[in-house]
Amino acid sequence: MSDELGITPACFTKLVQDLRIHTTLTDSRFIQLEQKVGFLLQALRHSDGVRKVVEAIMTSKLYGIYVHQPRPDEPTSGIITRNPKLQPYFGHCIGALDGTHVPWKARAGDDRRFRNRKGFLSQNVFAVCSFELLFLHLHAGSEGSAHDQEVLAWAIEKGFQIPGPVKYYLGDAGYTMSENIMVPYRGVRYHLREWIAGARSSSRETLPFTKQELFNLRHAQLRNVVERIFGVVQRKFSILTGSAPEYSYKIQAMIPLLCAFLHNYVHINDPINSSTGKARAARMTLEAKRARLEIIYKRIEEALQNPGVAVDEEVDDPPEDQAEGLSMEATRNEISDRMWIDYLKYKEGPRRRQQVLDHLDELLLAFDHEGPLLR
Repeated sequence: MSDELGITPACFTKLVQDLRIHTTLTDSRFIQLEQKVGFLLQALRHSDGVRKVVEAIMTSKLYGIYVHQPRPDEPTSGIITRNPKLQPYFGHCIGALDGTHVPWKARAGDDRRFRNRKGFLSQNVFAVCSFELLFLHLHAGSEGSAHDQEVLAWAIEKGFQIPGPVKYYLGDAGYTMSENIMVPYRGVRYHLREWIAGARSSSRETLPFTKQELFNLRHAQLRNVVERIFGVVQRKFSILTGSAPEYSYKIQAMIPLLCAFLHNYVHINDPINSSTGKARAARMTLEAKRARLEIIYKRIEEALQNPGVAVDEEVDDPPEDQAEGLSMEATRNEISDRMWIDYLKYKEGPRRRQQVLDHLDELLLAFDHEGPLLR
């Protein structure tokens, strides 16, 4: 103990006792005070203590067990199948992707590369998440000055792939339409903030007027999950929003990945938030959690049977095109056509007078389900 913590066992015991008496420090639900103090002393004694912990987790098989893309045959998320306004149109959608900026400590001469359009130094972190609020893939360490589309290209070079021949992710207008990424119509009202502003100013601006507006609204409501997961993780780990840490580029890039791993780990294994008493995975059905745990158990078993082999993401080769030869743009147009026809039928129904109020409630629920975003 003296070598690791710089303190004798007897002195360590007394320190813990004094901390219990003279401070508000106590045991938490899963970690005893002795462990907390031990972690602190080890990090203080060894300047590379944090680096060792980060590298140990990020280079282990544990990360790949909890942060990985869905299998090609994984069923559609219950978030879509249980919603009649989404299920008929987004059955092959497996999640959403976006970039977020995390503070970065740059070396002399690198300021220009890492300075983003908002004026501060950052790394542009590319992230993909499921509709159950779980991270599926991350690519960190890109320059803050890089455009989201550039970062996506780098992520693909590093091995990011879409699993399955007809699966796709939702992206915002910062990305280019591709065979596996569906973006909204450009030049058409899109962001939920725009819809809510219209709803509060005039009920006539609450409802979509064209098929492109309707598609963009449904797209934004579904894609909003990636903005929500950024907000959740940023509130949980202040290192993602505070001053940039004094670490090497390698460790700085690993920190967002580690936070994503910890988020997934807690989200799956500790579903009740001890501070609020509410379920963390309120939108993750029991069936979805069981399916996710089955995958995790299988990957753990594979890791134990093959200790020398890393657990890689199991994805197919990039598909050449969408099913039935449709391009993603044609797929989007076909979806928006069907969506608009169904919407017009709904407008002509007996609930027309209540439609505006229902629509506003739906917008507010989608926009602020987990509280204000911190992006």
